[in-house]
Amino acid sequence: MQKKLENFSSDESINELMSVSMQAMEGNLTVFRVYEHEVLRVGAALDGLTFSQRHFDSLVALRGKLGDRYFRIGHQSVRFRQYVGIISTPQVCIEILPKTDRRRPRRATHWQQVLVDMLRACHFVRHEIPGIASLDNRPGYLLDWYVDMFLRELEALQRNGLLHTYRERSDNQRVWKGQIQFAQQIKYNHLHKERFFTRYHEFSERHPANLMLSAALKSLQHLPLVPDLLARMRYLMRCFPSAATPSEWGPFHRDLAWLRDRHMDRYRQALTIAHHILQDRQPDIRSGVYTGLALLFDMNALFEEYLYRQLLRWKPADSEVERQLSQVFWGQHRLRPDLVITTPRGRWVLDTKWRVPDSPQPTAEELRQIYVYCDYFRAEHGVLIYPRTDHRQPAGRSLPFTPIPGLSSIPARTCQIQFATVVDQDGRLNLELGKTIFEGLAGIE
Repeated sequence: MQKKLENFSSDESINELMSVSMQAMEGNLTVFRVYEHEVLRVGAALDGLTFSQRHFDSLVALRGKLGDRYFRIGHQSVRFRQYVGIISTPQVCIEILPKTDRRRPRRATHWQQVLVDMLRACHFVRHEIPGIASLDNRPGYLLDWYVDMFLRELEALQRNGLLHTYRERSDNQRVWKGQIQFAQQIKYNHLHKERFFTRYHEFSERHPANLMLSAALKSLQHLPLVPDLLARMRYLMRCFPSAATPSEWGPFHRDLAWLRDRHMDRYRQALTIAHHILQDRQPDIRSGVYTGLALLFDMNALFEEYLYRQLLRWKPADSEVERQLSQVFWGQHRLRPDLVITTPRGRWVLDTKWRVPDSPQPTAEELRQIYVYCDYFRAEHGVLIYPRTDHRQPAGRSLPFTPIPGLSSIPARTCQIQFATVVDQDGRLNLELGKTIFEGLAGIE
């Protein structure tokens, strides 16, 4: 008979959780705040803390499992990419903040709340989940907030009842249930006439969705979290069935059919978070040990999504906002502008750039790109949108492109620079950005 699977709430797992809990209570976790694309070197001092060789080695081990997608390892240094969020190992926690506030470190704590509010505005998390402002602004609390959000979803599912499904099982039992397997019956029970080797269907909680959530929960158990979260995690480990291998939930995780299944509505938010947690971790779970986590968001994509949601919210009734339109321009290569706005006054192509420009003028490559977008998508106006780093930055003038000599039939096109105020003067996410952008477009002739 196949050995019974061990539950995640085994003594070994509980001991691991308790050791991590003691680490969190004793304050041994080191939290660094860095910015996108920043380089962190061994021996560097940040806010009174020193990035040690032990911290570096833990990130090297994590990089071996995640690859170079989120950060790159150099000689005694780590270079972060365009992702913001949290990288955590049992030795160190790193909060990666947007680079636009690099010159104002006193506002670093604001970006914790801004990032949470931006995820809400982009519908990546529920609006009713408490934010950091109602909890804490200390370094490292962004990780606690994200895990707390995941645990709240699991607790709601557990209260309302987990999904059940029929699954086929073969077992040697003392009662006849299902279809007898004659070959196995003869092999195992020729001396045990009181037993029956049968194949039957069992109605159980071992639904792939529950197994996927359980795997995501297990991958969090090594993280240095506050004791309250660890206690709730330990309880939930007992409530959700465990999987022997990722093959039990892997196809469900990769298929993403649950995003379109109305029967999975109440599971959708929890599965979305679990998918984010597990997206780079299947090889680690298969090997049985996982000691790190990267909960990161591509800031380029997040900035584009935030602008799109803002424009949808504030668009006039006679206007249309479209995202990621596609047009073939050579072979299999396609052009995809970020946003296209159509109004009775004309058409605009918007290209978002999550970077701090060195000068108020766009680069030649950006101007060529926006011109081609205007040409292929029949737009009279192009707009380059950068994040505003200084409230005194004015919007760039709308300047026309020089007409092509001898081709007077081509309509004149213009390009404008706009600086988007993501964070207001009070350090909060600007929820009226769409209104400001439409007002700026109205001034383009």
